[in-house]
Amino acid sequence: MKKKSGFSATDESLELAALFAKELQLPFQRSEVDKVSENLQALYYNEIVEKLNLPLPSTRFDHGAVRKIIAQASVNHTDGTEKIYIDEQLDFWLLDMCFINAMATFKKVKITKLEKLLSSALQTFRLPYLFESERQLMLPAFKKHVDLLPVSHAMGKAMLVFIICHEIAHLTLKHFDKDLEREEEELEADEVGYSYFKKVILHPDKSGYIALQEMYLCAPVLFFNYLDIIEHFTAQATGTFPDREGYPKPLKRAEKVTAQFNLLSKEHDRYVLDSFLKGLDTLRKILSLPVA
Repeated sequence: MKKKSGFSATDESLELAALFAKELQLPFQRSEVDKVSENLQALYYNEIVEKLNLPLPSTRFDHGAVRKIIAQASVNHTDGTEKIYIDEQLDFWLLDMCFINAMATFKKVKITKLEKLLSSALQTFRLPYLFESERQLMLPAFKKHVDLLPVSHAMGKAMLVFIICHEIAHLTLKHFDKDLEREEEELEADEVGYSYFKKVILHPDKSGYIALQEMYLCAPVLFFNYLDIIEHFTAQATGTFPDREGYPKPLKRAEKVTAQFNLLSKEHDRYVLDSFLKGLDTLRKILSLPVA
């Protein structure tokens, strides 16, 4: 495991974490926070591989911050080394989007406030050097609606787990040794990645860092809806849709993952998904984007 240069916990962020923990009546241990802030994505990756019992001895997992908000798997064709890289800013962005989604779903918030927060979050995905200003903009909302942090954090965590499972699927499917169209590769990695994700979420061992309830099985569906919103927001701002570079349409990916979700979901799980999707429809309407 290796961490590239990335984000570090500041005194201000640690004070806020302690405040949020107190508000939520959760334990706050500085040593644990330091460990997590330095190695969170690697901790997730290790736990995922362990729970899936996958033989990935040659795979190197890196995480850091290169200001691209990306996740990718790759293979060095010279020595066969496999690599998965997760940008830490992706993790932060997922939390912001899930928190804003939760606000629209569970709170009565002024439309102008939601529009400001969402527009900033979407701009940050396209222009990641705006990240620090986005953090400052989100802080008052975090403080005011601290009760939403547990569910938004868990939903964002579930999305990151799926993303890591998706990248692992690229490697186990040997996509780098096959001559497939990008869309075919991505849809296949979504399908296998979701099967991995399901095993991780439903794993009986809940003692690790990935201890999520079944209701978060819908997280990948919401994630692809977020990507759809980004596309339409970008098109609205620039006059043209971003180049997908062969990737499938986000809603096509959401539809296929939803089919997998429906095969195993319970009534409560579907209620959670429907609630968050209604919140997303509210956000789409606020930005004058097409409702899915």
